[in-house]
Amino acid sequence: MTKNNLLRIKLTVILLCGALLTSCDGNAPLMDSVVDGNSDAVKTLLENGTPVDERNKYGWTALMHAARLGNVELGELLIAKGANVNAKDESSWTALMRAVEKGHKPMVESLLAAGADVNATNKDFWTALQWATVKNEAEIVDVLLEAGADVAIKNSSGWTVWMIAIRENNGAVIESLQKAGAHKL
Repeated sequence: MTKNNLLRIKLTVILLCGALLTSCDGNAPLMDSVVDGNSDAVKTLLENGTPVDERNKYGWTALMHAARLGNVELGELLIAKGANVNAKDESSWTALMRAVEKGHKPMVESLLAAGADVNATNKDFWTALQWATVKNEAEIVDVLLEAGADVAIKNSSGWTVWMIAIRENNGAVIESLQKAGAHKL
């Protein structure tokens, strides 16, 4: 019996017995499998009825974990199984914001292609574009601008993305934002 078959059998038994397994952060087996990068376990869990958008105690979904880790393969698998690309956690962060925060450009592109809201805001009214700016992710800024990111959105402190770029002195980001007209606001 192969290792993968044994894993499938174990997961099936756990699911059929109705066992409630969560880690200390509330991550269910699907989320832990995403964090571990175990695509076989993710597939098996989804094939056996695990809700694709189940949440941990912080409101995170498996897709948010995949985005934070930059795992495009698992992210696209979760999306194909119906994951909500615009789900928000307890702080109103989306998977797109998590990918941007960690500088995962391919994941950002994948989420946008799947319909992620480029202008979603978290509880402090920060957008993915503002996070890309403060993190000095010039290439991601360009991707977000191309996807229609709004340069006029102000965060809870009243700062626009232009103000953030100037404060952070991010040359390449400033140049991209200037081309997008952010300096005229």
